[in-house]
Amino acid sequence: FSTPCVDPANHTVIHGSGRNLVAYDTVTGTLRWTRQLARAIVNASPTVTNDRPQRNRCFITDYDGRGTSGRLYCINVDAFNAALNPYLPGEVVWFADIGGASGNSPTYLPTASGGHGMVYVASVGDVSIPLAGSIFAFNVDSVGTPSPVWCTQAPGETGFFGGLVATT
Repeated sequence: FSTPCVDPANHTVIHGSGRNLVAYDTVTGTLRWTRQLARAIVNASPTVTNDRPQRNRCFITDYDGRGTSGRLYCINVDAFNAALNPYLPGEVVWFADIGGASGNSPTYLPTASGGHGMVYVASVGDVSIPLAGSIFAFNVDSVGTPSPVWCTQAPGETGFFGGLVATT
């Protein structure tokens, strides 16, 4: 139950299904790239940046089977450039543990709309305890395994299923 997103700069439609994040050409439907993740994507939709010339990224979460080890992935979508972007399209730039995740779609607000170069994602928490979920902010330009810029816990004993929405 994942909806696709459009990467207008690279003319692709990006969709998550099973363990794969896949980009298709918007005109021909031809496969452009694919990336297999550690776990399945369940009810989460990708989001893509479009204001970072030659270093745009796609973000998606995986499903951890009602556990506490869901991840947010940062995937490169732009062409390789030795100076500005040393990643191939579809290559994982970084990933971060976020706790429980099921349908946790990330969001991004472009700088021109008031954003601060961060991707935001919510977590479910630990449904077996129950433990409250959290909202995280990560720097888009992180390298390696990033720590959140900030994290805030949900009030009470409930987590966040679904995603956050940034509007302009």
